[in-house]
Amino acid sequence: YVKETLMDLIMNTDNIMFKHGVYILGGSEETTGFGKSSFARALASNLAQCIAEGNNLPKDNARVSEAKTFEGLKNVEFQTGDVIVLDELKPTDKESNVYMTETSLKSFNDVSGTSTMRSRNSDLVITAGIPWITTGNASNRQEFFGDVDSQPLQRKSITFLITKRLV
Repeated sequence: YVKETLMDLIMNTDNIMFKHGVYILGGSEETTGFGKSSFARALASNLAQCIAEGNNLPKDNARVSEAKTFEGLKNVEFQTGDVIVLDELKPTDKESNVYMTETSLKSFNDVSGTSTMRSRNSDLVITAGIPWITTGNASNRQEFFGDVDSQPLQRKSITFLITKRLV
């Protein structure tokens, strides 16, 4: 594992958020109310504004799309300046995330490429270059991802385990 801090994520000049999926996790009992969701929204909002400004786009192009499942993103037409927040995602919840597999998560974690994921009644397509941040309640990756946490998935994602308040 590569050790990163949240400061590394924010200040990184290698643009790691455009290369990897970002997960912000905290155990459900100990870290409830620590600000994982608020931090993810603030980070996404600032990143979207930086993307728009860096591409000489109007401020209106800075958008954050938030959902709890991939299904919640199906009707979004993604564009440059967008950032996704998947709040309280539960890959192990097979009722809410019927089509979430190791393959779909690996594709989703490859921010540099276009991702097409199966979902109810139609596919979800996320264009290349759309960074995203996921929050979840788990004390480690195995608890969060369950059986789909493979070595390739680990290489394509960065996970932060929160033990102290963020906000």
